[in-house]
Amino acid sequence: MLTRVTRKRVLALLQDHGDLAGIDVRELDLSSDAIEREYEALKRNHRARPNWFSEVTGGINFVDATLAGAQFDSGKVWRGDFARSNLHHTSFQFCDAGVCRFAEADLTAADFTGATLARANFRGSLLCRTRFSDADVTDVDFTGSTFDHVYLAGATLVNTRIERQQLSNAVGEELDGDYRSAVSAYAGLKSNFRNLGLFEDASWAYMRERRMETKALAPWRRNENLARRAASALRWLGGCLSGLVVGYGERPLRAATCVPFLVTAYALFYWRLGDLTVNGKTAAGLGACFRQSLASLVTLSTTGAQAARPFSPGAQIWMSLEALTGVSLIALVMFSLGKRITRS
Repeated sequence: MLTRVTRKRVLALLQDHGDLAGIDVRELDLSSDAIEREYEALKRNHRARPNWFSEVTGGINFVDATLAGAQFDSGKVWRGDFARSNLHHTSFQFCDAGVCRFAEADLTAADFTGATLARANFRGSLLCRTRFSDADVTDVDFTGSTFDHVYLAGATLVNTRIERQQLSNAVGEELDGDYRSAVSAYAGLKSNFRNLGLFEDASWAYMRERRMETKALAPWRRNENLARRAASALRWLGGCLSGLVVGYGERPLRAATCVPFLVTAYALFYWRLGDLTVNGKTAAGLGACFRQSLASLVTLSTTGAQAARPFSPGAQIWMSLEALTGVSLIALVMFSLGKRITRS
């Protein structure tokens, strides 16, 4: 149950080490400006330095405090010091919490939706099911933080010190199956990694972003009319193929590994079809079918290898399709390599 308190009451509780769990300080000004005014008034009366003033940040001192379930929504805690505090299910929605220190704090299920957190310090904090959706996390330091099911859709990520390894289990939106929101989260991470020069991390975030786009296009997840669902299905199939073959343009060497599988598949098909002939007389054996398949795929030609020729129009069509597959593979590889070279 929430307990509505004033700033004076918050400071009194901090001074007396009182219970702060479940306090309601929504829309309350607890910023460093307000705290410094309170501190200056005490100094004029020759009072001792209070417990509620942080010498580290110059703001309110919640170090080691238990604030589970507290509400700071739409308030101000600029330069607040929450180091090592218990912030289970604490809400900071649309709160001005810039330059705050959350180092080594337990932020399980804390909610920073829409909050301003510019230049805040989250070093070594525990972030489990923590929400940063639509928050401003510019220049925030997450070094050493533990991420588990963290929500980042719509967050402003600029020079945010965070690494891919911290997000190895994926963002919370993806884990919840909200793939449209996951696209936004990974797009923000991609841009942030690029700004920091972490190009491999940016590549990982881009592939996750594209994978989320593909999953969101799956026809069984869309409630649309038949025509739109058919268009989404085609885009979904194209996305699946792009991800499988070249990793959405980030893994060009994958295409090379597809060549032996395609050559083998087409060769077996030609052999079973029995429609290739050598010198127009005898049916081509398995070896000749392999050579013909390799020639069609790699040299982009529908002419036979060692005088092997397609006998029927159907076989000619399949060889043309194989040559087209070869063209597509080469184009994908060149495009992917171009992206990698330009980025480097």
